[in-house]
Amino acid sequence: MMYAGPSNRDLATIQSHMLDGVNTSVFFLAQAVAPVSRSELRWEFANTAAAVTLFPAALAAIALFSFRRRTHDLTLIYFSLFCIL
Repeated sequence: MMYAGPSNRDLATIQSHMLDGVNTSVFFLAQAVAPVSRSELRWEFANTAAAVTLFPAALAAIALFSFRRRTHDLTLIYFSLFCIL
């Protein structure tokens, strides 16, 4: 009895068609991105650094507010909302 599964030629055809689709989607995505100037990259870096610094501070402020005695001082919550925004 002979096995009636796909031959190597069929698999090669499927694989080559899949790679063509991947290459065209990467090509379209690469053209959609506009070149970024050095000044814009600096601002992006500054924004990312601020976010990386302030988000853990906001989480720590929320945790500190949650685990302390209940008072009516909402300064930590306001600070954490400011840091998250």
